[in-house]
Amino acid sequence: MTRINPTARRPASGYIEAARRLLPARRFAAIWFALGALIVFSIIFQPSAVNGISRPVIVAFASFVVIVAIGQALVFRVGGLDLSAPAVMGLSVLIVRNVGGGALGSDADLAKAIVIALLFAALVGLVNGLLVAVFKLNALIVTLAMSSFVLGAASWYEVTHKVESIVPESLQSFGTTTQWGMIYPAFIAFGLAILAAFLLTFTAAGRRFTASGANPRAAQVAGIPVTAYQTAAYLMAALLYCSAAILAGGYNGQPTLDVGNNYLFRPIVGVILAGTSLAGGVGSMLSIVAAAFFLQVLGAVLAAMGQPTSVQNMIEGAFIILAAGIFTVQQGVPAVAYVTGLNRRLQRRLGRAPATGAEPA
Repeated sequence: MTRINPTARRPASGYIEAARRLLPARRFAAIWFALGALIVFSIIFQPSAVNGISRPVIVAFASFVVIVAIGQALVFRVGGLDLSAPAVMGLSVLIVRNVGGGALGSDADLAKAIVIALLFAALVGLVNGLLVAVFKLNALIVTLAMSSFVLGAASWYEVTHKVESIVPESLQSFGTTTQWGMIYPAFIAFGLAILAAFLLTFTAAGRRFTASGANPRAAQVAGIPVTAYQTAAYLMAALLYCSAAILAGGYNGQPTLDVGNNYLFRPIVGVILAGTSLAGGVGSMLSIVAAAFFLQVLGAVLAAMGQPTSVQNMIEGAFIILAAGIFTVQQGVPAVAYVTGLNRRLQRRLGRAPATGAEPA
């Protein structure tokens, strides 16, 4: 006769289980608590940092960081790194200004300009992905070199053509119009984060994508096209950089080639604070939203305290160093254990050390 344990936990319903898988796990919840603590601190000690005037600006720039960070997180998830984001963003706003804007900010060729910008961004991402995934070149060197090449080409074009232009008026209107206290690009950023989290969690392609970064060798043995997923990560990241640049250009109105300067390390810091593993495979797209807002609120609090931007840059650099140190320790502990165990087995075979648990002679 089978006994029924009244204290046994009943299985959660499908909807509850789906929500549990989608929401950030413990590893990724820390940044949400940190964001809440920072907001409480700013309300009590620096209310001007998050008042009605500062809040829309925080939301706007956090939205752009979220979009760029999602692209960076995709690259992280396959064990890569992408330093070409500022260059792709600069090239994108140059195309939108010169092709879609014109001196008077005409809307005539806006759609054409966006398509061209996305195509150029896809080309940059594809080249990055092929060089890293197919030819096995160092991701840092490849993306840094690509960034230098793209920015150089964009600067040459801007100087030789000498086109003074602004972004189209419709793009400016879209980038600055607010709804419920948030600009339209903010809704796009949140939607992209939710969409990315859903696709990576609940679709077969998303799970294969994650597996290709968590353990590329095992994924390859299982028949997963690791090289294709790694290449696609760089391509999708470049498209996201381009999208962020277009939206930021609409918000700014007259963006320049250096529009992406603030989106080199900040998105990387956001990805790290969100709990994404530097080794690939592990990450939370929803926590990136919290990380982006944490960084923007932190900057607003420091500014309200009279601290220069360089202080926040120092803090962000410290976050990267700390994450790299933790990653090194996490990678080093298994390696040391493996080497120690290998040495112990070798000594045992040579008769120089007793087996584990054996009584000494």
